[in-house]
Amino acid sequence: MRNKKYEDLIHDTGKLQTFVDTVLTPLAKGLAGEPGLGAWEIMNEPEGSVKIEHDDEPCFNTQDVLRGSGAGWAG
Repeated sequence: MRNKKYEDLIHDTGKLQTFVDTVLTPLAKGLAGEPGLGAWEIMNEPEGSVKIEHDDEPCFNTQDVLRGSGAGWAG
């Protein structure tokens, strides 16, 4: 990601929680009964911002799972 505000939203848990509480939760509640909505994307093409790298912690090891998938194309 090249936009500091978006980067902070993901890495700063306080900002992330504020987003969840003030934006995401009301949005989900507001659309809960919409029969024509199957899904919605919160961030445009988030798979592009994933780093494809090895990490000893399996939860953060994206290399084994995503290598060759096309994810990480944004570098």
